[in-house]
Amino acid sequence: MYDNIIVIPFRDRETQLQYFIKHSVPVIQKHLPNSMIVVVEQDDKKPFNRGALLNVAFAEYSLDTDNFITHDVDINPRKDIMKYYRNPVKTDCVRAILSPELCLGAIVKIQSNTICKVNGFPNHHWGWGAEDKALQNRCEFYGVNRESILTHHDKTRDDQYFKCFDEHERIKHDFNCKYWYNFHVWNQMTDVMKKEDIDAEGINTLEYDITEKIFIHPLVELIKVKIKISP
Repeated sequence: MYDNIIVIPFRDRETQLQYFIKHSVPVIQKHLPNSMIVVVEQDDKKPFNRGALLNVAFAEYSLDTDNFITHDVDINPRKDIMKYYRNPVKTDCVRAILSPELCLGAIVKIQSNTICKVNGFPNHHWGWGAEDKALQNRCEFYGVNRESILTHHDKTRDDQYFKCFDEHERIKHDFNCKYWYNFHVWNQMTDVMKKEDIDAEGINTLEYDITEKIFIHPLVELIKVKIKISP
């Protein structure tokens, strides 16, 4: 069992991945013992699906750890932030290490049993945006408390805690629809409707094929996947 598994959803950002391996992996190796990194690469031509890729890692490695850390590839942690990666998360709590205030994106530490409780991410958030708000909604529905460390508006994060790349060009396929749904429609739904929505889509409905699995560093495993559901 690993104490933590860091999961990086990935596609077409090789320069940033190599930078992460060269500069961030040694920091993680030193300050986060008995942990591994899983890079989940989307190996198809469909729009990028961050939520589904994270669900793949949750499904594949659920027996290997009690703690997952979701992590964007363009954010490189420095040693001063590593205690928040390392320290345990309380039961029924999720730690937003670096995330927008109203969402659970970028870097989030979450227990395996919490992931199971909320059914992971929805699988039909194609392109960029809104899947992190969906996870926040699901956690709030089930009474999972949020522990916030840093937000994207904290100006100290770049210098003291992280080395961040400029935002990659994002394809906002279906962005407006999912944004409106997760930020506005969700709040108008009854608890029965919310429960049905969570149960209808997530880890329990995930379909994928693994096309390759290989260690690209002693601490980093790359798995390539094809998502079988359609946009």
